Amino acid sequence: ASSSAPLYFRASSAAMRLAVGATSAEVMAPFALSVSSVPTAHNDRCQKATAVELVGPETTLMGTTAGATNEFTNAITCGGATALVGPQVYYALRAPKTASYTLSLSAEYDGAKLLVFSSGSCDAKSINADCGSQGASGHVSLPTSGKQPVELEVEASKDTPFYIAVDSRETSGSFALTITEKVP
Repeated sequence: ASSSAPLYFRASSAAMRLAVGATSAEVMAPFALSVSSVPTAHNDRCQKATAVELVGPETTLMGTTAGATNEFTNAITCGGATALVGPQVYYALRAPKTASYTLSLSAEYDGAKLLVFSSGSCDAKSINADCGSQGASGHVSLPTSGKQPVELEVEASKDTPFYIAVDSRETSGSFALTITEKVP
């Protein structure tokens, strides 16, 4: 079997070794190995969320959680039983007008989730309260699966900020986040 799935890990300052092996002599075959550096995400901390300006009725952000950290270790569950232990990146949006918005996340990896919270407080307790509120002050999406996008509907008031996090249970990779204003 052949695999071309990327493997992301955070390198330390110490020398690292990578070993490639086979389970038996029968599965030995030529292979190609490519190693590249992925820059660390600058918005992998809630306090360093990337500000988003909506330009027109739809804005698409291309991003990655590869190289990002898991800021809150096992603390984010959004009211569920399973912690989101994958790396996350954050965006801050101040709605230009009171409107409904559709957030659509397409990821190149399974298990990506959208978290939306409005408390303005970047601590695990506040984020969990908001994204676990079932729409009262935040939302959490189902995970992406088979590269199918997930969507959330958000009601936003003019000039009221809210945060969007792209997180996961374990994995990381590239994604597209599209924010569309719903026209009545």
